[in-house]
Amino acid sequence: GTPQIPPLPDISTLDGGSSSVNVDGGISNYLDFGGQDTYTLLPTVSNDVIITDNNASTILLPQNLEIASASFLFDGLQLEINGNTVTLLGVPSNFDFVFGGTPIDPTAGTSLSFAEVASRFGTAIPIIGQPPNLSTINGAIQSDGSLVQVGVFPSNVNVTGIGIGIGIGSSML
Repeated sequence: GTPQIPPLPDISTLDGGSSSVNVDGGISNYLDFGGQDTYTLLPTVSNDVIITDNNASTILLPQNLEIASASFLFDGLQLEINGNTVTLLGVPSNFDFVFGGTPIDPTAGTSLSFAEVASRFGTAIPIIGQPPNLSTINGAIQSDGSLVQVGVFPSNVNVTGIGIGIGIGSSML
């Protein structure tokens, strides 16, 4: 049969202006050629996405965005959102990460550097050439910029004392 040519990746190139982009997986690759762009990582990300940006751009992580895992390199970051991987490449040390941020209110949330983001996820940025450092803390972004683990019981809750009784007639088994 006739060989099938795989489809080209869906690429959006951003020009030298400042763009505002909602990252939802509809476009799989963003390639920036200048400007101070704002990328809002939506909780509904439906595909893997790669963002390549070498400029001082802003990454908004809105309230209730759940990050299942994070992997940090000297020059990159991968976040697992909604079962998909969002990869940030370029110069992430130039990025402004806003936890609890929103494109509607530029004053909302907490602004963090790349190193502070790694710390928030319980790790550090490795030196150039070293393997990635994986997050040890994952969870949902809060409006105050904090990261709260999802599905984890607080340490003061005792779940070992919960019992289940099955009643037959008037006796318990």
